Amino acid sequence: MRYCQLFVLFVLIPALLVMSCKQPVHLAKHTEPVGDITGVYNTGNGDPQGGGALYVLPDHRFVIGFFGGALTGTWEINDTTVLFKQQVKPTGFKVYGRHNKQLGNNIRIFFDGFASSGTPAIGFEPVTKKVKRVFDDSSNNADFPYTSKFASIPQGILLAARMVDETGQIAVDSAWRMYVYNNPDKYNDFVAKYTPENTHPKSQNFYGIIKAGKLDFDQKASEKKPFTKNDRMFTEQLLSLPVNPDKAFYDPYYTEAEPGFEKDTLKYHFNAQKNAYIKLRSYTEGEESKPQKQDGSNGLNILYQYHEIRASVTSGQVNLDAKPIVTTKVRN
Repeated sequence: MRYCQLFVLFVLIPALLVMSCKQPVHLAKHTEPVGDITGVYNTGNGDPQGGGALYVLPDHRFVIGFFGGALTGTWEINDTTVLFKQQVKPTGFKVYGRHNKQLGNNIRIFFDGFASSGTPAIGFEPVTKKVKRVFDDSSNNADFPYTSKFASIPQGILLAARMVDETGQIAVDSAWRMYVYNNPDKYNDFVAKYTPENTHPKSQNFYGIIKAGKLDFDQKASEKKPFTKNDRMFTEQLLSLPVNPDKAFYDPYYTEAEPGFEKDTLKYHFNAQKNAYIKLRSYTEGEESKPQKQDGSNGLNILYQYHEIRASVTSGQVNLDAKPIVTTKVRN
C-alpha cells in the first residue's frame, strides 16, 4: 500500500500536473460547458497496482482511485479546459492515544512521518519547551514501525518542528511550530503523525483538455466510461469520510486500517473484553502478544481504536537537545 501511495504522489500526480505548465488558465467558470464530462477516465500507465481511475462526478467533485487509497477534490470547467483542485490535507502534527494495559505505567509512541524533513522533536515538559530530536539524519534507513518507549505517563506532550521551504529544506530563520497535547485521560499508547508545514505550499491542481469526448492529460487522452454501480458505491463511500477523523484504528504492529472497515460486520466483530475489533476467521487467540509474521499475514487481525488528542499551537523557540532518540545505521 505504501508503494502505491508513493506512486500516486511522485508519478501519477506529477504527470497530471504537467498540464498546468502547458495550458493557459482562466479561473472563471464557463456558463455553457461543452458536453457532459462526468464519468470514469483511466489515468493509469499499464501498471495494475500503480494505475488509477479518475471519477468525475456531477456535483463537481472528483476522486482519483488507486490501489491502496484515493485522492479527492473539486473540478470546474472553462471552455475546453477542466481544472481539478485536489483537497488539501492538514499539515503539522496529529496525535491519537489509547489505554494499553500491557504497557503498565510506561508509554509507547509510534512516529509516523517523522523521518521526513523539518527536524521533528518531542518533549514531555511543555512549560519548559525542552525537546529532543526524534531521528538522526539516516532515519530513512530505520525499520518500520518507528516506535520508542518512555518511562511514566506524561501530563502533556510537546511536539515541535520547523517549517520547510519549497525545496523541502528547513526554511531560513523559521520559528518552531509547537503543538502541546494535554493528556488528562492518561493514555499510554500513542500514534504521532507528522506532515511538514511548508512556507510555500505547492499547488496540487491539475488540468485536462476536452477533445472529442475525451480528457487529454499531457497528450494521453482518456475516453469517458459510464459509472457502474460499484463505481458509485466506491466514490460515495470515499467522499463521506471525514478529512480530519477524530479516531483511527491500528493493529499491534501499527498498520492503520482503512476508514470505515468496522462497518463490514461480515469480516470484523467488536470484542468487548479485548476492547478491539477482531477479524473473523483469521484472528487466533493471543496473537496480539506475538511478533508480526514476516509475511505480514497476521496484520489487521485485531484492531484497536485510538482517539484524537486536540492540540494548542504556538510559534517560537525551543530548548533543543539535538542528540536523537532514535539512531540508525546506514545500510550498504
